[in-house]
Amino acid sequence: ILCALSLGLGLLLAHLIVPGYYALWPTLGIDLQISYADNAMSLLFLAGLVLFTGLLSGGWPAAYVSRFRPVEILKGQQPMARFGWLGRTLLVFQFAAALMAVITSAVFLRNAEYQDNLDYGYATEALLTINTDTPSDYTAMRAAALADPDVEGVVGTNAHLSYRYNTLPVAALGAESDLRAEVYAAEPGYAELVNLTLLAGRFHEDGLDSDASDGVVVSEALVDGLSLGTTPAAALGERFLVDSTAVVVVGVVANVFSDGPWDDIDPFILRARTNDNREGVYPYLVVKTQPGRTDAVETRMEEAWKAHAPDVLYSSYEHSSIRVEPRAINR
Repeated sequence: ILCALSLGLGLLLAHLIVPGYYALWPTLGIDLQISYADNAMSLLFLAGLVLFTGLLSGGWPAAYVSRFRPVEILKGQQPMARFGWLGRTLLVFQFAAALMAVITSAVFLRNAEYQDNLDYGYATEALLTINTDTPSDYTAMRAAALADPDVEGVVGTNAHLSYRYNTLPVAALGAESDLRAEVYAAEPGYAELVNLTLLAGRFHEDGLDSDASDGVVVSEALVDGLSLGTTPAAALGERFLVDSTAVVVVGVVANVFSDGPWDDIDPFILRARTNDNREGVYPYLVVKTQPGRTDAVETRMEEAWKAHAPDVLYSSYEHSSIRVEPRAINR
């Protein structure tokens, strides 16, 4: 580092001194210019010079210092001990700093591996959400997705994990609570499409009136937050309030990281009907693709959108992007 800084200082001084140097002989017509772009060999020479000088100046001190035995120095059995308490203090500080660096590096590495392999509680790959602002948008894009050979399934929803959702107050019957939960309303099949982990009970079933009216699938965090049962199975059939509306638990799923690993795990509620009075038409279409085919499917969905609504901007979201930020930070 010192050699590199010295080289940088030397080049800076050269830029300042060279114009004054050739100005001493104006009658000779000397015009010296420093140009690195036209002197690649000079740059290679300077880089080699820094490397050689650094190795030469740092090699011998490193070899000399490595001969010392720290334990014997601390015990006063080697000549360096003549420096007394100051030498020992600096040596202990060096040991502590080196050990802290090793431990910190290991912790950051393990944390990066943990976040990279973290199970979010739902699928974060091969999922694409398309915004459908009108019933005709939803119908056209659903038909295009179902006709795509790389699409494994589609489902309509008014919210989606890691994308957009509402939060509403929840409370046990006859009790007060300041707990809020993420509420999602989707057609039956959403839980299976996004691979929610079922712990007890069942997911919503298509055509079941009780599911459409008040049956909900909840997460462990909601069961614990409202004390609906000591186990997921014990919470089945329990009733509670969602914004003053009574609902009944038909299934319990594992907790989900709806906003990635940075935020707390919030209670989760999945309902089996829309809440926008659009006769079964949803503002978002979730498309599950074959692994590795999401980009190709999105390209075709965008083409289908342009054919359907050429004057309206296509809007979508790839759910794998929720892992991009943690991976970028942990590099």
